[in-house]
Amino acid sequence: MKTKARDRELIDVMRRYFAAKAELSEVRALLEQARRAAGAEISSFYDPRTNVSHADDIMRSHALNSEMRSLMDRAEAWGRLEVATLRRDLVAQEQESEPVPTDEPAARGTE
Repeated sequence: MKTKARDRELIDVMRRYFAAKAELSEVRALLEQARRAAGAEISSFYDPRTNVSHADDIMRSHALNSEMRSLMDRAEAWGRLEVATLRRDLVAQEQESEPVPTDEPAARGTE
């Protein structure tokens, strides 16, 4: 299958998005398991300033969330551009298929 460079960019963005999503799920599961084992409240456990022992994982989860938002923004921008391109192409096709008006007056019947 032949793909355009822009399509390959989208594929790469989505691969990174789903890799980040999988990693985030793992980090969240580990953090939640640790929180429950400690019997800690959500608000205090997930504050990296007060939970120094899990601060790296908490900050990693924030970074992954941010990366996922950024990647999805890029995918949405790609989609908007594709829709605009499709609309432009459709309008161009419609204009090509319409009969071109001539400057000649219509033929008249007998005078």
